Amino acid sequence: MRIISGKAKGHPIVAPKGFDTRPTTDRVREAIFNIIQMHISGAEVLDLFAGTGALGIEALSRGAKKAFFVEKSLPALKCIEKNLLTTKLKDFAYILNSDAFFYLTNCKEKFDLIFLDPPYGHNLVERALEIISQRSILNSKAIIIAETSKSDNLPVSLKNIECYRQVRYGDTMIWFYYLAKGEEE
Repeated sequence: MRIISGKAKGHPIVAPKGFDTRPTTDRVREAIFNIIQMHISGAEVLDLFAGTGALGIEALSRGAKKAFFVEKSLPALKCIEKNLLTTKLKDFAYILNSDAFFYLTNCKEKFDLIFLDPPYGHNLVERALEIISQRSILNSKAIIIAETSKSDNLPVSLKNIECYRQVRYGDTMIWFYYLAKGEEE
C-alpha cells in the first residue's frame, strides 16, 4: 500500500500484523478520491475506524486542511503515527485513541469529509451514520464516504443525510452521503 497522489505520493503505508485491520486497497482508495477530488482542498476530515490512517492521510496529501484519526486499537494507532511521520503530514493530524461511537457522540468539531471504514459484518457503519445524522458535526457541503462489504445494505436516507451514490469494487461497496438540502447549519 502507498499514498497515491499529492504531497506524499508514493510513500508506503504500514499496517498492523494480523487480520484485525483491513486497509482500503490502493485501487478502491484511488477510485474514492477520483470521485471526491473537488471536495478535498482545505477540507476538515474525520477518519473514523482509522486503521492504518490511509484514507485520512491520502486526503491530507491531496490538500485537506486537517484530519482527525479515531482508532481504539493500539497496534493500529502506532501504524497511523508511523505513517504520518513517514509522509511528513503529522502537523496536520490529530490522533485520538477512542471508541468511534464515544467520539461521535461527544465531538465538538465539524467536518467536510468523513470516512467510515470499520470491520465488515458488525453494522458499525449503520450505527455511525445514525449518530452522525443526529449530531451537528457536518459542514454544509460535507460528504460521508462509507466502505462496506458488497452484501451490506445501508439506508438510503437518515434524518438529515442522504446517499447519492453507490459504487461496487469487487467485494467492496462504497456509499457516498451528503447533508440533505435544508439541513445546513
